[in-house]
Amino acid sequence: KEVSSDVDKFLRSFGKPPRLTNCECERSTAGTISQSFQMLSGPLPAELLTQPDNQLARWTKSQLPVAHLIDEIWWTTLTRAPTSEEQQAATQLLTSDKVRESGDRRVVIEDIVWALVNSHEFQLRR
Repeated sequence: KEVSSDVDKFLRSFGKPPRLTNCECERSTAGTISQSFQMLSGPLPAELLTQPDNQLARWTKSQLPVAHLIDEIWWTTLTRAPTSEEQQAATQLLTSDKVRESGDRRVVIEDIVWALVNSHEFQLRR
């Protein structure tokens, strides 16, 4: 029996066809509960977001002003600027007492990106 990697499982849940023919009709475009679970708690998105040398790590180490950092996150994730409400909420998270005391804004950046990646807007654009 073939052993599937996390990537293969992820791609199958998003409609990767078995490639029995070269017809696009093999691919399903309907959303499923499996896809939602993969995005919310699947091992592949979690691994990608928590890798120590990814873009989130660079944002964490950067000396960018908070407003510019938030713009970078939104443009990278959703290909648009954050709304004023989103900017305000993200600023509040990134400048909270908890972040200032711990000095670790990586967890907050991961949470923000995780929320954006699981948004309906991201699902439709990407």
